[in-house]
Amino acid sequence: MTNRVEFAQYAGKQSAIESRIAGAWPGINCEVVTFKQGAFAFRHSPTSTYLALHDFIQKDGEIWLDGRVKKLRHDVRDKLTYLPAGSSLEGWSEIGKPGGSSILVYLDDRELSPEHPLPDLSALYLLEP
Repeated sequence: MTNRVEFAQYAGKQSAIESRIAGAWPGINCEVVTFKQGAFAFRHSPTSTYLALHDFIQKDGEIWLDGRVKKLRHDVRDKLTYLPAGSSLEGWSEIGKPGGSSILVYLDDRELSPEHPLPDLSALYLLEP
């Protein structure tokens, strides 16, 4: 399996990670992460392509994409994150409203069909679908 997003407790606050359920298919690994009230730190430096669909509201947080600070968006419902291999994303988030989730998809570039290569895009955080 490709490397996964690392989640950790943030600043002694209750962890906002309620559950983390994984599944796998040839070339694709997936996780559904659900959130409750609390906060979490996260870090990911993918070794293959990473895509996430977010559906939660943040009260507070900080995000760094490839070492650059990104503006915090409180409402990240229906937003996408795309990270090609070699990029990095880290930060922390405090959940503003429990019940949200993120779907994390890890694409193994080596196992996917060579007839359908993945596009060469820059890292994007919270892109509108």
